[in-house]
Amino acid sequence: MNLRLPEDLQRDLKAFAHATGQDEAAIVEAAIRRYLVIEQFRQLRRATLPIAEKAGIRTDEDVFRLIS
Repeated sequence: MNLRLPEDLQRDLKAFAHATGQDEAAIVEAAIRRYLVIEQFRQLRRATLPIAEKAGIRTDEDVFRLIS
């Protein structure tokens, strides 16, 4: 896969990789993995939120009360 990045992002990525001693490809891979996990969580949350609200679960305290 080839990926084109804006010049400023390429520059920032290269500088970050150099400063941290990491490979640019590894940084991009980690960022994509993190993005996908976050987006999957958001989709799951959107799908389950209406169900939870109908059950009266609206806060963290509600969850803790149910599992305690």
